[in-house]
Amino acid sequence: MSLQEVMAQKAKERAKQSVEGSLPALMEAARAARKGAATPETNMVEQSMSGVNEGIATVLGAPIDFANFTADLPAHLINKVFGTDLKTSGDLPEGMGTSRAYRQGMTDLGMVSDVEPQTRAQRYARRVGQEVGATAIPGGLLARYTTAPLTAAALEATAAVGSGVGGQTSREIAPDNDLADFLASMVGGGGLLAAAHAGRPSPKAPSMEELRTRQKGAYNAVEQSPARFTPESTERMQAAVKDRSARDKMDPVVSPKASRTADIIGEMQNPSIMEVEKARRLANRIARNPDASEGELGAGMKEEITKYLDSVTAEDVTGGDPSAAVASLHEGREMTRRIKKSEQVSGALTKAERRAASTGTGGNEINAIRQNIRAILDDPKKRAGFSKDELDAMDAIVRGTRTTNALRHVGKFSPTTGALQGALGGGLFSSAAYTGNPFLALPPVAGYLAKAAGEGLTSKQIRSLEEMIRNGATVPKKLMNDPEKTGLLAWIASQSTAEVE
Repeated sequence: MSLQEVMAQKAKERAKQSVEGSLPALMEAARAARKGAATPETNMVEQSMSGVNEGIATVLGAPIDFANFTADLPAHLINKVFGTDLKTSGDLPEGMGTSRAYRQGMTDLGMVSDVEPQTRAQRYARRVGQEVGATAIPGGLLARYTTAPLTAAALEATAAVGSGVGGQTSREIAPDNDLADFLASMVGGGGLLAAAHAGRPSPKAPSMEELRTRQKGAYNAVEQSPARFTPESTERMQAAVKDRSARDKMDPVVSPKASRTADIIGEMQNPSIMEVEKARRLANRIARNPDASEGELGAGMKEEITKYLDSVTAEDVTGGDPSAAVASLHEGREMTRRIKKSEQVSGALTKAERRAASTGTGGNEINAIRQNIRAILDDPKKRAGFSKDELDAMDAIVRGTRTTNALRHVGKFSPTTGALQGALGGGLFSSAAYTGNPFLALPPVAGYLAKAAGEGLTSKQIRSLEEMIRNGATVPKKLMNDPEKTGLLAWIASQSTAEVE
Protein backbone atom coordinates (compact mmCIF):
# COMPACT_ATOMS: atom_id res chain seq x y z
CA MET A 1 0.00 0.00 0.00
CA SER A 2 1.39 3.41 -0.93
CA LEU A 3 1.75 6.35 1.41
CA GLN A 4 -1.15 8.13 -0.25
CA GLU A 5 -3.45 5.13 0.17
CA VAL A 6 -2.55 4.84 3.87
CA MET A 7 -3.30 8.52 4.43
CA ALA A 8 -6.64 8.21 2.59
CA GLN A 9 -7.66 5.22 4.70
CA LYS A 10 -6.89 7.07 7.95
CA ALA A 11 -8.87 10.07 6.73
CA LYS A 12 -11.93 7.85 6.11
CA GLU A 13 -11.67 6.35 9.62
CA ARG A 14 -11.47 9.81 11.22
CA ALA A 15 -14.50 10.95 9.21
CA LYS A 16 -16.49 7.87 10.25
CA GLN A 17 -15.66 8.41 13.94
CA SER A 18 -16.65 12.03 13.61
CA VAL A 19 -20.05 11.18 12.09
CA GLU A 20 -20.75 8.46 14.68
CA GLY A 21 -20.00 10.83 17.50
CA SER A 22 -21.93 13.73 16.05
CA LEU A 23 -25.48 12.28 16.25
CA PRO A 24 -25.76 12.23 20.07
CA ALA A 25 -24.03 15.58 20.17
CA LEU A 26 -26.46 17.04 17.70
CA MET A 27 -29.49 15.66 19.62
CA GLU A 28 -28.09 16.97 22.90
CA ALA A 29 -27.47 20.32 21.29
CA ALA A 30 -31.05 20.43 20.01
CA ARG A 31 -32.40 19.69 23.51
CA ALA A 32 -30.18 22.35 25.01
CA ALA A 33 -31.25 24.83 22.39
CA ARG A 34 -34.92 24.18 23.10
CA LYS A 35 -34.43 24.42 26.85
CA GLY A 36 -32.36 27.55 26.54
CA ALA A 37 -34.79 29.40 24.30
CA ALA A 38 -36.11 32.51 25.98
CA THR A 39 -39.63 32.22 24.61
CA PRO A 40 -40.27 28.66 23.36
CA GLU A 41 -43.07 28.55 20.83
CA THR A 42 -45.65 25.84 20.41
CA ASN A 43 -49.12 25.42 18.93
CA MET A 44 -52.24 23.27 19.10
CA VAL A 45 -51.10 20.83 16.43
CA GLU A 46 -47.73 20.27 18.11
CA GLN A 47 -49.31 19.78 21.53
CA SER A 48 -52.08 17.48 20.34
CA MET A 49 -49.70 15.28 18.30
CA SER A 50 -47.25 15.23 21.19
CA GLY A 51 -50.10 14.00 23.36
CA VAL A 52 -50.99 11.27 20.85
CA ASN A 53 -47.40 10.02 20.78
CA GLU A 54 -47.20 10.15 24.58
CA GLY A 55 -50.34 8.01 24.76
CA ILE A 56 -48.82 5.51 22.34
CA ALA A 57 -45.64 5.45 24.43
CA THR A 58 -47.70 4.71 27.53
CA VAL A 59 -49.30 1.67 25.90
CA LEU A 60 -46.02 0.42 24.40
CA GLY A 61 -44.32 0.58 27.78
CA ALA A 62 -47.26 -0.86 29.72
CA PRO A 63 -45.89 -4.45 29.94
CA ILE A 64 -42.55 -3.34 31.46
CA ASP A 65 -44.29 -0.71 33.59
CA PHE A 66 -46.60 -3.38 34.99
CA ALA A 67 -43.68 -5.73 35.66
CA ASN A 68 -41.80 -2.95 37.48
CA PHE A 69 -44.92 -2.01 39.42
CA THR A 70 -45.37 -5.61 40.57
CA ALA A 71 -41.70 -5.99 41.47
CA ASP A 72 -41.69 -2.72 43.43
CA LEU A 73 -44.65 -3.59 45.66
CA PRO A 74 -42.57 -5.38 48.35
CA ALA A 75 -40.07 -2.50 48.49
CA HIS A 76 -42.85 0.06 48.79
CA LEU A 77 -44.51 -1.90 51.60
CA ILE A 78 -41.23 -2.36 53.50
CA ASN A 79 -40.37 1.33 53.15
CA LYS A 80 -43.80 2.33 54.41
CA VAL A 81 -43.84 -0.06 57.37
CA PHE A 82 -40.20 0.18 58.51
CA GLY A 83 -39.28 3.61 57.24
CA THR A 84 -36.45 2.22 55.10
CA ASP A 85 -35.24 3.65 51.80
CA LEU A 86 -35.09 0.64 49.51
CA LYS A 87 -34.60 1.54 45.86
CA THR A 88 -37.41 0.99 43.37
CA SER A 89 -37.55 1.17 39.59
CA GLY A 90 -38.62 4.79 39.84
CA ASP A 91 -35.34 5.67 41.54
CA LEU A 92 -33.20 3.98 38.89
CA PRO A 93 -32.02 5.29 35.52
CA GLU A 94 -34.47 4.81 32.63
CA GLY A 95 -34.52 1.19 31.51
CA MET A 96 -35.37 -0.16 28.11
CA GLY A 97 -39.03 -0.76 27.33
CA THR A 98 -40.64 1.53 29.91
CA SER A 99 -43.17 4.14 28.86
CA ARG A 100 -40.85 6.89 30.09
CA ALA A 101 -38.05 5.50 27.94
CA TYR A 102 -40.34 5.45 24.91
CA ARG A 103 -41.41 9.03 25.57
CA GLN A 104 -37.80 10.18 25.95
CA GLY A 105 -36.89 8.50 22.69
CA MET A 106 -39.83 10.15 20.94
CA THR A 107 -38.79 13.49 22.42
CA ASP A 108 -35.25 13.06 21.12
CA LEU A 109 -36.66 12.32 17.66
CA GLY A 110 -38.90 15.39 17.76
CA MET A 111 -42.13 13.35 17.95
CA VAL A 112 -42.94 14.70 21.42
CA SER A 113 -42.44 18.33 22.28
CA ASP A 114 -40.61 19.08 25.53
CA VAL A 115 -42.20 22.53 25.49
CA GLU A 116 -45.06 22.65 27.97
CA PRO A 117 -48.49 23.83 26.78
CA GLN A 118 -48.71 27.62 27.08
CA THR A 119 -52.49 28.08 27.03
CA ARG A 120 -55.50 26.30 28.46
CA ALA A 121 -56.55 25.18 24.98
CA GLN A 122 -53.12 23.66 24.42
CA ARG A 123 -53.30 21.85 27.75
CA TYR A 124 -56.64 20.33 26.75
CA ALA A 125 -55.27 19.44 23.31
CA ARG A 126 -52.30 17.60 24.78
CA ARG A 127 -54.38 15.72 27.33
CA VAL A 128 -57.00 14.68 24.79
CA GLY A 129 -54.18 13.59 22.46
CA GLN A 130 -52.75 11.40 25.22
CA GLU A 131 -56.09 9.65 25.67
CA VAL A 132 -56.56 9.17 21.93
CA GLY A 133 -53.06 7.76 21.52
CA ALA A 134 -53.51 5.40 24.47
CA THR A 135 -56.74 4.07 22.94
CA ALA A 136 -55.39 3.67 19.41
CA ILE A 137 -53.31 0.51 19.94
CA PRO A 138 -55.85 -1.59 21.92
CA GLY A 139 -58.57 -0.30 19.61
CA GLY A 140 -56.63 -1.41 16.55
CA LEU A 141 -55.97 -4.85 18.02
CA LEU A 142 -59.64 -5.34 18.85
CA ALA A 143 -60.89 -4.04 15.50
CA ARG A 144 -60.57 -7.43 13.80
CA TYR A 145 -62.94 -8.96 16.34
CA THR A 146 -65.83 -6.57 15.69
CA THR A 147 -68.38 -6.59 12.89
CA ALA A 148 -68.38 -2.78 12.62
CA PRO A 149 -64.79 -1.51 13.07
CA LEU A 150 -65.58 2.06 11.98
CA THR A 151 -68.39 2.37 14.53
CA ALA A 152 -66.16 0.88 17.24
CA ALA A 153 -63.36 3.31 16.33
CA ALA A 154 -65.79 6.24 16.58
CA LEU A 155 -66.90 5.09 20.02
CA GLU A 156 -63.29 4.64 21.14
CA ALA A 157 -62.43 8.16 19.97
CA THR A 158 -65.53 9.54 21.71
CA ALA A 159 -64.57 7.89 25.00
CA ALA A 160 -60.96 9.09 24.66
CA VAL A 161 -62.04 12.68 24.08
CA GLY A 162 -64.42 12.48 27.06
CA SER A 163 -61.67 11.12 29.30
CA GLY A 164 -59.24 13.79 28.14
CA VAL A 165 -61.65 16.65 28.69
CA GLY A 166 -62.76 15.29 32.07
CA GLY A 167 -59.24 14.63 33.30
CA GLN A 168 -57.87 18.00 32.19
CA THR A 169 -60.85 19.82 33.67
CA SER A 170 -60.03 18.27 37.05
CA ARG A 171 -56.39 19.38 36.61
CA GLU A 172 -57.51 22.93 35.89
CA ILE A 173 -59.46 22.93 39.15
CA ALA A 174 -57.15 20.81 41.34
CA PRO A 175 -53.75 20.52 39.61
CA ASP A 176 -52.20 18.09 42.11
CA ASN A 177 -55.17 15.82 42.79
CA ASP A 178 -54.50 12.52 41.02
CA LEU A 179 -57.65 10.88 42.38
CA ALA A 180 -59.84 13.67 41.02
CA ASP A 181 -58.11 13.32 37.65
CA PHE A 182 -58.78 9.57 37.58
CA LEU A 183 -62.43 9.91 38.58
CA ALA A 184 -63.05 12.75 36.13
CA SER A 185 -61.44 10.75 33.32
CA MET A 186 -63.64 7.74 34.08
CA VAL A 187 -66.79 9.85 34.28
CA GLY A 188 -65.94 11.75 31.10
CA GLY A 189 -65.16 8.69 28.96
CA GLY A 190 -67.70 6.36 30.51
CA GLY A 191 -70.39 9.05 30.42
CA LEU A 192 -70.03 9.57 26.68
CA LEU A 193 -70.08 5.81 26.04
CA ALA A 194 -73.22 5.53 28.17
CA ALA A 195 -74.79 8.43 26.29
CA ALA A 196 -73.99 6.79 22.95
CA HIS A 197 -75.59 3.57 24.16
CA ALA A 198 -78.65 5.41 25.46
CA GLY A 199 -79.02 7.27 22.17
CA ARG A 200 -79.24 4.08 20.15
CA PRO A 201 -82.89 3.09 19.53
CA SER A 202 -84.22 0.27 21.69
CA PRO A 203 -85.76 -2.85 20.12
CA LYS A 204 -89.44 -2.27 19.40
CA ALA A 205 -92.39 -4.47 18.65
CA PRO A 206 -93.94 -3.96 15.20
CA SER A 207 -97.04 -1.79 15.06
CA MET A 208 -100.44 -3.11 13.98
CA GLU A 209 -100.00 -1.35 10.66
CA GLU A 210 -96.66 -3.09 10.13
CA LEU A 211 -98.24 -6.45 10.97
CA ARG A 212 -100.99 -5.87 8.43
CA THR A 213 -98.46 -4.86 5.80
CA ARG A 214 -96.46 -8.02 6.40
CA GLN A 215 -99.64 -10.11 6.37
CA LYS A 216 -100.77 -8.64 3.07
CA GLY A 217 -97.35 -9.06 1.47
CA ALA A 218 -97.10 -12.69 2.58
CA TYR A 219 -100.54 -13.68 1.32
CA ASN A 220 -99.95 -11.85 -1.97
CA ALA A 221 -96.80 -13.94 -2.43
CA VAL A 222 -98.76 -17.13 -1.65
CA GLU A 223 -101.52 -16.21 -4.11
CA GLN A 224 -99.08 -15.41 -6.90
CA SER A 225 -97.04 -18.56 -6.37
CA PRO A 226 -97.61 -21.42 -8.84
CA ALA A 227 -96.88 -23.92 -6.05
CA ARG A 228 -99.59 -26.53 -5.40
CA PHE A 229 -100.05 -29.26 -2.82
CA THR A 230 -99.00 -32.75 -3.83
CA PRO A 231 -101.76 -35.37 -4.16
CA GLU A 232 -100.46 -37.19 -1.08
CA SER A 233 -100.49 -34.02 0.99
CA THR A 234 -103.97 -33.06 -0.21
CA GLU A 235 -105.34 -36.50 0.66
CA ARG A 236 -103.88 -36.19 4.15
CA MET A 237 -105.73 -32.93 4.72
CA GLN A 238 -109.00 -34.30 3.27
CA ALA A 239 -108.77 -37.40 5.44
CA ALA A 240 -108.31 -35.29 8.57
CA VAL A 241 -111.39 -33.19 7.75
CA LYS A 242 -113.48 -36.28 6.90
CA ASP A 243 -112.51 -38.07 10.12
CA ARG A 244 -113.32 -34.98 12.19
CA SER A 245 -116.71 -34.57 10.52
CA ALA A 246 -117.49 -38.23 11.23
CA ARG A 247 -116.50 -37.81 14.89
CA ASP A 248 -118.73 -34.76 15.13
CA LYS A 249 -121.61 -36.80 13.54
CA MET A 250 -122.20 -34.57 10.53
CA ASP A 251 -125.70 -34.97 9.03
CA PRO A 252 -126.32 -33.41 5.56
CA VAL A 253 -129.98 -32.85 6.45
CA VAL A 254 -129.42 -31.24 9.86
CA SER A 255 -126.32 -29.26 8.84
CA PRO A 256 -126.45 -28.66 5.08
CA LYS A 257 -123.98 -25.76 5.01
CA ALA A 258 -121.31 -27.63 6.93
CA SER A 259 -121.93 -30.72 4.82
CA ARG A 260 -121.54 -28.76 1.57
CA THR A 261 -118.29 -27.22 2.85
CA ALA A 262 -116.96 -30.69 3.64
CA ASP A 263 -117.86 -31.81 0.11
CA ILE A 264 -115.99 -28.82 -1.40
CA ILE A 265 -112.89 -29.71 0.59
CA GLY A 266 -113.19 -33.38 -0.35
CA GLU A 267 -113.41 -32.58 -4.08
CA MET A 268 -110.15 -30.61 -4.17
CA GLN A 269 -107.51 -32.00 -6.53
CA ASN A 270 -103.95 -30.74 -6.41
CA PRO A 271 -105.09 -27.36 -4.92
CA SER A 272 -102.94 -24.28 -4.61
CA ILE A 273 -101.90 -23.10 -1.14
CA MET A 274 -104.29 -20.17 -1.36
CA GLU A 275 -107.21 -22.43 -2.31
CA VAL A 276 -106.74 -24.43 0.88
CA GLU A 277 -106.43 -21.21 2.88
CA LYS A 278 -109.72 -20.02 1.39
CA ALA A 279 -111.31 -23.34 2.34
CA ARG A 280 -110.16 -22.75 5.91
CA ARG A 281 -111.78 -19.31 5.85
CA LEU A 282 -115.00 -20.83 4.49
CA ALA A 283 -115.03 -23.29 7.39
CA ASN A 284 -114.48 -20.35 9.74
CA ARG A 285 -117.61 -18.64 8.40
CA ILE A 286 -119.58 -21.83 9.06
CA ALA A 287 -118.14 -21.88 12.58
CA ARG A 288 -119.72 -18.46 13.22
CA ASN A 289 -123.17 -19.72 12.21
CA PRO A 290 -125.68 -19.13 15.02
CA ASP A 291 -126.98 -22.64 14.48
CA ALA A 292 -125.13 -24.68 17.11
CA SER A 293 -124.82 -27.82 14.97
CA GLU A 294 -123.51 -25.91 11.97
CA GLY A 295 -121.13 -23.86 14.11
CA GLU A 296 -119.64 -26.88 15.87
CA LEU A 297 -118.99 -28.70 12.60
CA GLY A 298 -117.47 -25.62 10.99
CA ALA A 299 -115.17 -25.09 13.98
CA GLY A 300 -114.01 -28.71 13.75
CA MET A 301 -113.17 -28.44 10.04
CA LYS A 302 -111.41 -25.12 10.55
CA GLU A 303 -109.31 -26.62 13.35
CA GLU A 304 -108.19 -29.57 11.19
CA ILE A 305 -107.27 -27.37 8.20
CA THR A 306 -105.46 -24.97 10.53
CA LYS A 307 -103.36 -27.77 12.00
CA TYR A 308 -102.63 -29.03 8.50
CA LEU A 309 -101.48 -25.63 7.21
CA ASP A 310 -99.34 -25.08 10.31
CA SER A 311 -97.55 -28.38 9.70
CA VAL A 312 -96.95 -27.94 5.97
CA THR A 313 -93.37 -28.22 4.76
CA ALA A 314 -91.69 -27.67 1.40
CA GLU A 315 -91.94 -31.44 0.74
CA ASP A 316 -95.76 -31.14 0.71
CA VAL A 317 -95.68 -28.65 -2.18
CA THR A 318 -94.63 -28.89 -5.81
CA GLY A 319 -94.09 -26.29 -8.53
CA GLY A 320 -92.42 -22.87 -8.39
CA ASP A 321 -90.31 -22.34 -5.29
CA PRO A 322 -91.85 -24.60 -2.61
CA SER A 323 -89.65 -23.29 0.21
CA ALA A 324 -90.50 -19.64 -0.53
CA ALA A 325 -94.21 -20.42 -0.90
CA VAL A 326 -94.39 -22.31 2.41
CA ALA A 327 -92.37 -19.60 4.17
CA SER A 328 -94.82 -16.94 2.91
CA LEU A 329 -97.74 -19.06 4.08
CA HIS A 330 -96.35 -19.38 7.60
CA GLU A 331 -95.49 -15.68 7.65
CA GLY A 332 -99.03 -14.71 6.66
CA ARG A 333 -100.60 -17.03 9.21
CA GLU A 334 -98.28 -15.82 11.98
CA MET A 335 -99.13 -12.20 11.23
CA THR A 336 -102.83 -13.08 11.24
CA ARG A 337 -102.53 -14.67 14.68
CA ARG A 338 -100.72 -11.68 16.13
CA ILE A 339 -103.28 -9.26 14.69
CA LYS A 340 -106.24 -11.21 16.04
CA LYS A 341 -104.73 -11.62 19.51
CA SER A 342 -103.82 -7.93 19.64
CA GLU A 343 -107.34 -6.95 18.62
CA GLN A 344 -108.76 -9.29 21.25
CA VAL A 345 -106.70 -7.76 24.05
CA SER A 346 -107.21 -4.18 22.89
CA GLY A 347 -110.96 -4.85 22.71
CA ALA A 348 -110.93 -6.08 26.31
CA LEU A 349 -109.08 -2.94 27.38
CA THR A 350 -111.47 -0.65 25.54
CA LYS A 351 -114.43 -2.29 27.26
CA ALA A 352 -112.73 -1.88 30.62
CA GLU A 353 -112.09 1.81 30.01
CA ARG A 354 -115.69 2.37 29.00
CA ARG A 355 -116.99 0.54 32.06
CA ALA A 356 -114.73 2.59 34.35
CA ALA A 357 -115.69 5.85 32.64
CA SER A 358 -119.40 5.05 33.00
CA THR A 359 -119.10 5.49 36.78
CA GLY A 360 -118.21 9.15 36.24
CA THR A 361 -114.95 8.90 38.17
CA GLY A 362 -112.95 6.16 36.48
CA GLY A 363 -112.14 4.86 39.94
CA ASN A 364 -112.52 1.18 39.09
CA GLU A 365 -110.34 1.15 35.97
CA ILE A 366 -107.77 -1.30 37.37
CA ASN A 367 -110.49 -3.70 38.49
CA ALA A 368 -112.25 -3.46 35.13
CA ILE A 369 -109.03 -4.22 33.26
CA ARG A 370 -108.33 -7.22 35.45
CA GLN A 371 -111.84 -8.57 35.02
CA ASN A 372 -111.77 -8.31 31.24
CA ILE A 373 -108.34 -9.94 30.98
CA ARG A 374 -109.56 -12.67 33.31
CA ALA A 375 -112.48 -13.28 30.94
CA ILE A 376 -109.95 -14.24 28.27
CA LEU A 377 -108.07 -16.55 30.64
CA ASP A 378 -111.25 -18.27 31.84
CA ASP A 379 -112.58 -19.03 28.33
CA PRO A 380 -110.78 -22.02 26.70
CA LYS A 381 -111.71 -20.81 23.22
CA LYS A 382 -110.46 -17.25 23.79
CA ARG A 383 -107.19 -18.30 25.36
CA ALA A 384 -106.49 -21.07 22.83
CA GLY A 385 -104.31 -18.99 20.50
CA PHE A 386 -102.11 -17.38 23.16
CA SER A 387 -98.63 -18.66 24.02
CA LYS A 388 -97.60 -19.65 27.53
CA ASP A 389 -95.63 -16.44 28.02
CA GLU A 390 -98.61 -14.36 26.92
CA LEU A 391 -100.94 -16.25 29.26
CA ASP A 392 -98.46 -15.81 32.13
CA ALA A 393 -98.34 -12.06 31.44
CA MET A 394 -102.14 -11.86 31.50
CA ASP A 395 -102.23 -13.87 34.72
CA ALA A 396 -99.77 -11.42 36.30
CA ILE A 397 -102.09 -8.55 35.37
CA VAL A 398 -105.12 -10.29 36.84
CA ARG A 399 -103.43 -11.37 40.07
CA GLY A 400 -101.32 -8.25 40.40
CA THR A 401 -97.90 -7.94 41.98
CA ARG A 402 -97.24 -7.15 45.63
CA THR A 403 -96.57 -3.56 44.68
CA THR A 404 -99.65 -3.06 42.50
CA ASN A 405 -101.91 -4.78 45.05
CA ALA A 406 -100.55 -2.63 47.87
CA LEU A 407 -101.05 0.52 45.81
CA ARG A 408 -104.53 -0.65 44.95
CA HIS A 409 -105.52 -0.90 48.62
CA VAL A 410 -104.09 2.51 49.49
CA GLY A 411 -105.66 3.95 46.35
CA LYS A 412 -109.13 3.26 47.78
CA PHE A 413 -108.67 6.44 49.84
CA SER A 414 -108.35 8.54 46.68
CA PRO A 415 -111.17 11.08 46.31
CA THR A 416 -111.43 10.06 42.62
CA THR A 417 -112.57 6.49 43.35
CA GLY A 418 -116.19 7.33 44.08
CA ALA A 419 -118.69 9.76 45.53
CA LEU A 420 -118.17 8.61 49.13
CA GLN A 421 -114.38 8.88 48.93
CA GLY A 422 -114.73 12.25 47.22
CA ALA A 423 -116.91 13.60 50.01
CA LEU A 424 -114.59 12.17 52.68
CA GLY A 425 -111.54 13.63 50.97
CA GLY A 426 -113.19 17.04 50.71
CA GLY A 427 -114.03 16.92 54.41
CA LEU A 428 -110.47 16.04 55.36
CA PHE A 429 -109.07 18.84 53.19
CA SER A 430 -111.48 21.30 54.84
CA SER A 431 -110.51 20.06 58.30
CA ALA A 432 -106.83 20.42 57.48
CA ALA A 433 -107.36 24.00 56.33
CA TYR A 434 -109.56 24.87 59.35
CA THR A 435 -107.31 23.35 62.02
CA GLY A 436 -103.98 24.09 60.33
CA ASN A 437 -103.05 20.42 60.63
CA PRO A 438 -101.77 19.25 57.19
CA PHE A 439 -101.64 15.60 58.33
CA LEU A 440 -105.45 15.41 58.11
CA ALA A 441 -105.14 15.70 54.33
CA LEU A 442 -102.64 12.84 54.16
CA PRO A 443 -105.12 9.94 53.51
CA PRO A 444 -106.75 11.41 50.37
CA VAL A 445 -103.40 12.69 49.05
CA ALA A 446 -101.72 9.32 49.63
CA GLY A 447 -104.73 7.55 48.12
CA TYR A 448 -104.64 9.73 45.01
CA LEU A 449 -100.91 9.18 44.49
CA ALA A 450 -101.18 5.44 45.14
CA LYS A 451 -104.07 5.08 42.71
CA ALA A 452 -102.16 6.94 40.00
CA ALA A 453 -99.03 4.84 40.62
CA GLY A 454 -101.01 1.58 40.61
CA GLU A 455 -102.73 2.47 37.35
CA GLY A 456 -99.35 3.43 35.87
CA LEU A 457 -97.80 0.08 36.78
CA THR A 458 -100.81 -1.82 35.46
CA SER A 459 -100.66 0.19 32.25
CA LYS A 460 -97.00 -0.75 31.93
CA GLN A 461 -97.91 -4.44 32.29
CA ILE A 462 -100.58 -4.00 29.62
CA ARG A 463 -98.14 -2.33 27.23
CA SER A 464 -95.63 -5.13 27.77
CA LEU A 465 -98.34 -7.71 27.00
CA GLU A 466 -99.40 -5.91 23.83
CA GLU A 467 -95.79 -5.58 22.65
CA MET A 468 -95.15 -9.26 23.37
CA ILE A 469 -98.15 -10.27 21.27
CA ARG A 470 -97.24 -8.00 18.33
CA ASN A 471 -93.60 -9.11 18.47
CA GLY A 472 -94.40 -12.80 18.75
CA ALA A 473 -92.16 -13.02 21.84
CA THR A 474 -90.91 -10.83 24.65
CA VAL A 475 -89.29 -7.72 23.21
CA PRO A 476 -85.57 -8.06 24.01
CA LYS A 477 -83.93 -5.49 26.22
CA LYS A 478 -81.39 -3.15 24.72
CA LEU A 479 -77.96 -4.60 25.44
CA MET A 480 -74.51 -3.44 24.37
CA ASN A 481 -73.90 -4.29 20.75
CA ASP A 482 -70.62 -5.54 19.31
CA PRO A 483 -69.06 -2.12 18.47
CA GLU A 484 -70.00 -0.76 21.89
CA LYS A 485 -68.33 -3.71 23.62
CA THR A 486 -65.20 -3.25 21.52
CA GLY A 487 -65.10 0.48 22.22
CA LEU A 488 -65.55 -0.10 25.94
CA LEU A 489 -62.80 -2.72 26.12
CA ALA A 490 -60.34 -0.51 24.20
CA TRP A 491 -61.10 2.45 26.47
CA ILE A 492 -60.72 0.35 29.64
CA ALA A 493 -57.40 -0.98 28.34
CA SER A 494 -56.14 2.57 27.72
CA GLN A 495 -57.14 3.66 31.21
CA SER A 496 -55.51 0.60 32.76
CA THR A 497 -52.16 1.22 31.06
CA ALA A 498 -52.15 4.80 32.32
CA GLU A 499 -52.73 3.68 35.92
CA VAL A 500 -49.79 1.25 36.11
CA GLU A 501 -47.25 3.69 34.75
